Amino acid sequence: GVEQIAAVEGDSSLAIYDSIISGHQDNALVVTAGSVVIERSRITNNSAIGIEMASAATVVITDTTVADNTLSGIHNSGALELSRSTLSGNQDSGLVNTSTGDATITNVTISGNVGQNSGGGVQNAGKIDLQYSTITDNTVAPEIEYGQPTVRPIMVGGVFNAAGGQFNVGSSIIAENRGVLVNDIAGDFVSSGGNLIGENVDSGGFSMAAIDDLVGTQEV
Repeated sequence: GVEQIAAVEGDSSLAIYDSIISGHQDNALVVTAGSVVIERSRITNNSAIGIEMASAATVVITDTTVADNTLSGIHNSGALELSRSTLSGNQDSGLVNTSTGDATITNVTISGNVGQNSGGGVQNAGKIDLQYSTITDNTVAPEIEYGQPTVRPIMVGGVFNAAGGQFNVGSSIIAENRGVLVNDIAGDFVSSGGNLIGENVDSGGFSMAAIDDLVGTQEV
């Protein structure tokens, strides 16, 4: 079968409208450089990553679903603009944003994804600005896969912001995710206010008093 729908390189550009990209045996869309616009499409049920972006890539995605891929929904090392879209059911996090990745996310739902590492919904080591979005019902691989270790690894189901990562959150919901020891968020964040955070164990940046966030505490 066809392994990839497209590989975009150099100064090339590609526009994808009203399309279904499904059933490919490798990463469905690979953008090493150049720019891609995706609108009103579905990238689903592929056997690796839905969209892979290298550091020289720019991708703008609107009104699109990236779902049920065997690995990450989107693996970004470039410049990503994602709006009015859904990342769901992916099996190695909804979004992986690497140290060179710069992602702007607006009016997006990230739900039902499973992380093989910390951050079932989002893993970030670069820069993310998240606004008016919902991250919920994400989880991590079952603990039994780690042989029931004596020291349980801390793996957050929702959003993991690695040391050095920049993660700004405004008017968004991060709640009802399931992890190992930590459910919704791990790492430090910058809040622009108006967020609902289901559970905050020891992450920084959210405040009910100063910036009108609603923040829950760890269940016991």
